[in-house]
Amino acid sequence: TAEPEHPYQAPNVWPPEEALPLLGPRWREDLMGFFNATVAMSLAAVGALAEALGERGLELPGLCDGGDTISQLRMFHYLPQTEKCDKQCMGSSPHTDWHFVTIISRDAASTLEYFDRKAGEWVSVQSQPDELLLLIGDWLSAYSDSTFHAPAHRVLSPTQESSLSFVFFFYPSIGARLPKDRGSETTWSEEVNSVDSSMFELAWGDYVVKKWVQVMSNR
Repeated sequence: TAEPEHPYQAPNVWPPEEALPLLGPRWREDLMGFFNATVAMSLAAVGALAEALGERGLELPGLCDGGDTISQLRMFHYLPQTEKCDKQCMGSSPHTDWHFVTIISRDAASTLEYFDRKAGEWVSVQSQPDELLLLIGDWLSAYSDSTFHAPAHRVLSPTQESSLSFVFFFYPSIGARLPKDRGSETTWSEEVNSVDSSMFELAWGDYVVKKWVQVMSNR
């Protein structure tokens, strides 16, 4: 309803009218409820992490004011690998997330793994069916001078049945910038991280648009 203030702000894209009978009468209410709940959980997590940083974290909560207007809630549908596949297929290739925090609600049909830096190997994430997972993003890791680590992670395709995952990506404010005394591109040693030097130079809104342009140009 409000007019966009930045190119990355846009109206929600909803399913077409012909799909609505399949979704049930409360689908939009339930989906917006989940979105609002994950925003609240993200703000609570950022507040707790800011407190853990002490004086370094004092300005952190303010750097996500309005971030919910450009944050994303996405559903990932991982299809089972075909019989012709003679090796484990990837549902999502190794990467780190770009932003503040990620909240994930997923089933157990696919396998979420993170890279254990100490062991030097990929480890399966262990969680209960009713638990949410929280991941640290690159931007928050840089803000904390790597006190908080943005883990490399990947998804292995399911072997027998489809898998669904609701993932909320919580973004900083459009104009948020990393403090000049925080983080450095030399901090990032993992080959799979998503960081480039412009994260330390651009406001978040400009940086994330640049990142999405890069992603879409590779498709």
